[in-house]
Amino acid sequence: MPVQNGLPSIIKSVQQGIITIPPSTASATATVAAVNTAKSQLSFLGAEKSGTAAGASLQLTNGTTITANRNTTDANSVQVAWQLVEYV
Repeated sequence: MPVQNGLPSIIKSVQQGIITIPPSTASATATVAAVNTAKSQLSFLGAEKSGTAAGASLQLTNGTTITANRNTTDANSVQVAWQLVEYV
């Protein structure tokens, strides 16, 4: 079991990142270090398009892939921030 500050930790790993969905594209993916999907939690940290909030969603597609989908397709790219926590 991992140890944090001398105490057992329930967190095995934490990964963070930003997925950029290109202009006129509905979705994009990020490759992550392998996790057990049954013991993982994906968090949406926000989405931005040209400096303003944007509508988007995230999905842990499998143990090594996160997919970001935008709500509308237009001429701007969308950056979607995420955090993936895997528990022991």
